[in-house]
Amino acid sequence: LGYLMHSNYQVLFHQWLDAASEITNPSQVNDFNGDVKLAYHTKQEFEMYAKAFGVFKEWKDGVPRGAYEGVVNFRAGNQKNRVFLFPAGPHMALSPTGELPE
Repeated sequence: LGYLMHSNYQVLFHQWLDAASEITNPSQVNDFNGDVKLAYHTKQEFEMYAKAFGVFKEWKDGVPRGAYEGVVNFRAGNQKNRVFLFPAGPHMALSPTGELPE
C-alpha cells in the first residue's frame, strides 16, 4: 500500500495524467482504448463535460467535488477508459482560492 503515500501517489498520478491521450470533446472517449484526458478552461465548461459523462458537477471550496489537484478522474466508455478532466493551464490547477474564471 506504499503507493498510497502522498509522495508516491502524486508521482504515479502525474504519470497517469501525462501518459493519457488528450481529447477535445467527450464524444471522442470511445475512440481510444486506455486513459484519456480532457481539459476544462472554465467552471461552466467543467460542468458541461461532467454532465456529458454523468459525473458530479458540483463544486466545494472552489474545486470540483472529488478532484485531486483540480483533476477529476472516473471510468467511461463501458468502463474501459479512465477519463481525467483536468484544469487547462497552471493558473487553474493550484490557484490560492481555487476559483476559476467564469
